Amino acid sequence: MLAEILHTTRAKPSLRDRVSPRFALRAAFRRYWQTTKMTELAAERSAWKSVLMNESGAAAALMAWDKFGDGVEQEGERRLGEILQHPGRITEQLLTLRMIETLTVLDVLHYREHIFKLGQYDEGHDLLSLQPE
Repeated sequence: MLAEILHTTRAKPSLRDRVSPRFALRAAFRRYWQTTKMTELAAERSAWKSVLMNESGAAAALMAWDKFGDGVEQEGERRLGEILQHPGRITEQLLTLRMIETLTVLDVLHYREHIFKLGQYDEGHDLLSLQPE
């Protein structure tokens, strides 16, 4: 029975499915803009464009505000507190990032050595003498 249900849900998404996130974002923006008490149309258009372009995470912040209201900062602090209760997760992520960074530097050094050997730059060729005057 589950296979039949999955088979019937393979329909292409409708136009509404593709643009509905933008409608939700626009509705959230309108609700937020009404709280600002600003009436300048140019400022509203500029702000909307920033949200559409998601500059500095504006769209995500707006959707969080829409979901949690004015208590969004408290919700963020609560979630941060939950994360900080388990510092091992953060430490593990930082160690992983540092390891990736170290391996990247080692890769660059290895590639430079490899190119140096392939180019036979260690045989004493003076590159300046090979150029025409």
